[in-house]
Amino acid sequence: MLGRSSKYPAELRREAVELVRMSDRPRLEIARSLGIRDSTLANWVVGDREHLHLEVLRRPLESAVYTSLRFANHLEDYGLVASFGSTGDAYDNAAMEAFWATLKRELAWIHGRQHWSSRAALRGALFDYIEAFYNRARHQAGLGHRTPHEVYAAALVA
Repeated sequence: MLGRSSKYPAELRREAVELVRMSDRPRLEIARSLGIRDSTLANWVVGDREHLHLEVLRRPLESAVYTSLRFANHLEDYGLVASFGSTGDAYDNAAMEAFWATLKRELAWIHGRQHWSSRAALRGALFDYIEAFYNRARHQAGLGHRTPHEVYAAALVA
């Protein structure tokens, strides 16, 4: 994403990504201070991560390696955040499992039981789901029965 032409100068993109990584300020606040959309900044950050050449983590012989202080410090050295959870916690992946279950169920509700012919087609369906349905039409109890788009728009006005 950083390599694509854009209406924003490359230097602004690099500085914004670095600011997100180094700052404790919320991404929305950083985006507003730079005069760009939060989603634009998020795309820059994600796009920049695609260019990292980090060694892939391999499953160790013992799972205790992932819960060690040394491993946590190693993640921190690379600016990575460990997934939530702790040793012996059976629920450490429950939130992601719930997310994927909801995504699959709602995609099936919108598109029916469909098999996509390519990753690009599935990517388009996911984009449609997130941008057209989830962010703009799906009211959520955790957001006071508002859509994420309504919450985002209210935050920009505040």
